[in-house]
Amino acid sequence: KYSGEFVDDMRHGTGSHTWKSGEVYEGSFYKDHMHGNGCYTWRDGSTFTGSFYLDQKQGYGTLTFVNGDVFEGLYKANERFGPGVLTYAGHGQCKVQDIGWWCRDKLIRLCTRVEGAFSMHDHKEYKYFEEETHHQIDLSENESSDLFAHNATSYSFLSEQFKAALSSESTVLPNGIEIYSKDYEHLPQTSKLKKELNQAFFGADYDLVCSDKLYTVVAINNTPLSMKIQKHIHTHRHQEKGLSFIPDEISTKERSFFDSKSGPLEHASRQLLLCAGAGDAHSVYSILKSGAADPNVADRQGNNPIISAATNCHLDVVNILLDMGANINQVNDQGTSSLSACHVFYYPVDHFKTNLLDQIHAKHPEYGVFEKPKTKKRESIKRRSSSISSKVKNRRESSPSPAPSDDSVSLLDGIGATEGIEICKSDLKSRSAEKKPKKTKSSKVTEENSVTQDGSSSSDVLHQIFLTEELAFESNENVVDLDAKVTQDLIERTATLLSYNERAVSGVSTRNGQAIRLGTTGALAVWKAEHSQLRKTIELLLLRGADPNIGPVPFPPLFFAVKAADISAVCLLLNKGASTAFRLSDKGLGGFNVLHVASGIMCSEGVKLVELLLHANADPNTCAHDRYGIYNKMHTCEGTMTLDDMHKNMDSMGLSEDLGITALHIACHRDDNYKDACDVTHLLLNNAAKPDCIWTGHSPLSLAIASGNDLCVKKLLQFGADASLELSDGLGSALCVASDPQYEFRRSPEDRISLIDWLVKFGADMLAPIKFGSKQSTGTVVDYAHWLFNKDTRISRTPYHALNIKEREAYNARKNLLTHLGKLLRESAKNLDRRTTQENFSGSTENGLYPHETDRDDHSVKYAFELCKFFRKPAFKYCYECGRSVGVHLTSCTRCHEVYYCSRACKLKAWEERHKYEC
Repeated sequence: KYSGEFVDDMRHGTGSHTWKSGEVYEGSFYKDHMHGNGCYTWRDGSTFTGSFYLDQKQGYGTLTFVNGDVFEGLYKANERFGPGVLTYAGHGQCKVQDIGWWCRDKLIRLCTRVEGAFSMHDHKEYKYFEEETHHQIDLSENESSDLFAHNATSYSFLSEQFKAALSSESTVLPNGIEIYSKDYEHLPQTSKLKKELNQAFFGADYDLVCSDKLYTVVAINNTPLSMKIQKHIHTHRHQEKGLSFIPDEISTKERSFFDSKSGPLEHASRQLLLCAGAGDAHSVYSILKSGAADPNVADRQGNNPIISAATNCHLDVVNILLDMGANINQVNDQGTSSLSACHVFYYPVDHFKTNLLDQIHAKHPEYGVFEKPKTKKRESIKRRSSSISSKVKNRRESSPSPAPSDDSVSLLDGIGATEGIEICKSDLKSRSAEKKPKKTKSSKVTEENSVTQDGSSSSDVLHQIFLTEELAFESNENVVDLDAKVTQDLIERTATLLSYNERAVSGVSTRNGQAIRLGTTGALAVWKAEHSQLRKTIELLLLRGADPNIGPVPFPPLFFAVKAADISAVCLLLNKGASTAFRLSDKGLGGFNVLHVASGIMCSEGVKLVELLLHANADPNTCAHDRYGIYNKMHTCEGTMTLDDMHKNMDSMGLSEDLGITALHIACHRDDNYKDACDVTHLLLNNAAKPDCIWTGHSPLSLAIASGNDLCVKKLLQFGADASLELSDGLGSALCVASDPQYEFRRSPEDRISLIDWLVKFGADMLAPIKFGSKQSTGTVVDYAHWLFNKDTRISRTPYHALNIKEREAYNARKNLLTHLGKLLRESAKNLDRRTTQENFSGSTENGLYPHETDRDDHSVKYAFELCKFFRKPAFKYCYECGRSVGVHLTSCTRCHEVYYCSRACKLKAWEERHKYEC
């Protein structure tokens, strides 16, 4: 029975409808649908008061159960979907509530923070850019009325053209279709229909809702479900009036802020998080089986059971969670997934191989992203163990006779969780520092004379096992106090064997530093066991469907494996679909992709890593936005050149734009192993890497020259690198870089000359215009080289006899190089004049204008001689000896007037060596 308003024989407006089952609805109708605010009462007496959208609960509302329990919160498609409060009846003055974000009948986000959960704030070695981590939620996209993507309507898979047609204002449904078809859920909804439905639903707030779509909202959590909930909250934020709670407080406030006790669902959810982290598989299964908690529930920082279980290597718990429907790709509020979190623990920073990118970052203070990887593990151990020894020594001095166990406990107070494993691997030095060995006859020294060069006492040195001298075995000595050499290899082998013994490594963790009590061998065994379990966890996650491209904080798993040169892990991740196109943050990480990292890694595995990435379709021409290279923007001017000035100069000279560093730049930049760098360069060039890109003024060819890698130089030239490419930032060309004294230590003087000859052979133009100096004078590579030579006033201005031996060698080498450049320029200029003359006289030779073919008195012959005399004048004026053309006064030869000299010395030398035979 219906009583109320009608339009076109449909319920439309305010009315009341009573069904035969006894259910009653009173409120707004729109074209025969419950649409707008209303109150629905079921036969058992439970009621819902709130808003409806096409017969479904949508927006904020209050559901009152028969037993007196009340749920007040946000709904979508008849289900709880967003912030809400479930208040339990029958508790008297003590209010019991379940508060948080809801999805259907379970909590998926609590207001409570679970202690001990994974957080990037505990890993200070990585930079965490919070503003770049969170996604932007686009409110302009139309929100589906369905709860999940897999429940989308049958029209969601249609082509983009069909969707565009639906969004067009001109597309309308047939007139009167609502009379015989009321199923709007499966009808194509045009933009006009959606507008009418939303106007009827939001009423006076419709304009505010439309204006909100012009903005973007920062996501609290990047998990798709969380972003949908946040978008739904924002859509209905103008309907929050009259609620007994503030929805934003559920997202931002601690649970203690609310004046009520936690309900059973909250308690079960919190227990699930704690049990997952503790590895209590039985309790996890019981909670999930009871249905009291969602397997994807998260605390107020987004930490969820799958991350807690995975980072603590509880494989059985991980399997239970996944079997019960946990989202393996769910991330916390910092954007870290379970797979990424496991990689943070599996690859400590000191396990990263030395990389050229770390040196590039070190050139700019803002880019101190990673702790510099230790090239030798033993050096790191020595530094850490010495700091521990000093802490123990200071504590020993403050208390005369402390117990050894107290020393161990007190030492743990100053140890961070991330430093525990490094301390546990400190070669027994922390243990040896706790004991005070007896002095034997061979080790007795007076304290007055027991200070070493580094300031440490000789007694402290004796405490370190690896630095003590081997002592004679005496029968009256205690074995505990007897020093003996224990090799690192023996410790490693013993620890490896112990790591297979579960009884020896169970119950102790290296993450809090407690494993140090077992000694170095025992602690190292614990670390190896944990490391093995982490690897199994990573493999399990990938096997169960973990996406290596989700949760790229601090960076994607593929970056960890590449930086650690773990080839097997790289293969595994690539086989699971890891993307090679992901780039790190432009703000603090340089915008590098994984191919940049692999190209700069300084170890033999780098070649194989680059090959694997290229086979996985990594783009070798991707540019990073890092402009802080090792080679400075030099020689541009006496002071500094602004970025605008550089762009103006590049535009005026037609230079290539500096788009950023490519993998080829990095490979040619390396100077650690020329053979490996050449192999990487060959792989990149074979995969269509562009050899003529510009970064900080350098091309790959100029970087190879500056790095001293002649193998890369030849490889680039063989693949078509432009030897005459104009460089920016005042670097000139590849010839200019080859003649720069800044890089003369890379090669012998003979090799520098051979390199220049090689460049000229592959087309380097000696006559190409080069701008240099503060006045931006235009000259040739010879002028550039002389300008650089004169900048070093110690070498160029000091009398030769006042120079020392090394300086004389440098002077002679630079002078020989300048002489060779002058010779090459002279040959290039002659060839240019010869070609010009041939081109200009090509027409004259056809007319037979040769002296022996015509009469001397012929006017045409005289004209030809005059024309020949005119064209024999050089088109390019330069000193016929040194080759300089700029910054000097050139005077022609007084006899032929065909060549020029810059000084009397050049004139005399050129005359004696060549010109007296030519003039």
